[in-house]
Amino acid sequence: MLLWLPPSVWMGIIFAASSMPASALPSPPEYVMFLAHFLEFFVLGILFFRALNGGLRNPVSLAALAVAFLFCVVYGALDEFHQLFVPGRVPDLLDLASDTIGAATACLFSWLALTAFRRARSRVD
Repeated sequence: MLLWLPPSVWMGIIFAASSMPASALPSPPEYVMFLAHFLEFFVLGILFFRALNGGLRNPVSLAALAVAFLFCVVYGALDEFHQLFVPGRVPDLLDLASDTIGAATACLFSWLALTAFRRARSRVD
């Protein structure tokens, strides 16, 4: 159950950030916003995978990777929808795209890192 605390907290942080009215935020260049969304959902993807996989000591579950990716995409879409109700904010497909790319990269990174770690560990044993 503790494995779900980090992704829950991170989702709360994302929600709080997207709840801020546009007037309270700086206007950075598009590439900065793309990178911010990418990193938010890269972290969320890793945290979701970790929770769904039962930790990082277990073998890599492709189902956990797929579900983590889907959770992130759905949460990103819900976050964009939520911005309809925040003053000065609007949903943006580019934001959702960067969320999706961040989540996909996190899942690929998790799979590669854990697979490499397990292979290296099996050679030592």
